[in-house]
Amino acid sequence: MKPLRGIQLDHSHPLTRGLFGCWLLNEGCGSIIFDTAEGKTGTLTSGVTWVAGPMAGAVHLDGIDSFVTLGNDVPRFRTSG
Repeated sequence: MKPLRGIQLDHSHPLTRGLFGCWLLNEGCGSIIFDTAEGKTGTLTSGVTWVAGPMAGAVHLDGIDSFVTLGNDVPRFRTSG
């Protein structure tokens, strides 16, 4: 089960070291997702839909043009090779 929306991470835990964001996707509806690490938000864009997941809600990206916008205040990182 995912933590409830609004829960903040324990920043003293070793697994949070260097963590710049943690989007649990537990909102279940809407186009805004909330970050439990730093309080930032993301926006679901271009046909992202909410679906049932194995532990709660999840998002479906269509593989064509759907994506999540995280804004300019999130560090850039590589997502592939």
